[in-house]
Parts: sequence; C-alpha cells; structure tokens
Amino acid sequence: MERVTLPDVLTLEEASKYLRLPVEAVVSQASRKIEKDWRFSKEAIDN
Repeated sequence: MERVTLPDVLTLEEASKYLRLPVEAVVSQASRKIEKDWRFSKEAIDN
C-alpha cells in the first residue's frame, strides 16, 4: 500500500477520505469553518 503525506490542515473532502467516513459524518464532528470551507487539524483527528 502506497503511503500518502497529508497536509497539517485537511479540507472536508480530505478528512472524509482520511477517516473513510461520509462527508456528512465528518461535518457533524467538524472542527473549524473558515468562511464557507471546513478545515480540520490532522493532529486533532489522529489524537
């Protein structure tokens, strides 16, 4: 399996793929919305 390096801050779509969860499930646990876009700290997801 190929390893992919992810940025420290993930978009909604990146977080959804990383967690292997539907976008809706990730939004319900969202961390920050910046203007109209959700952003997720990878460190917070990993912990």
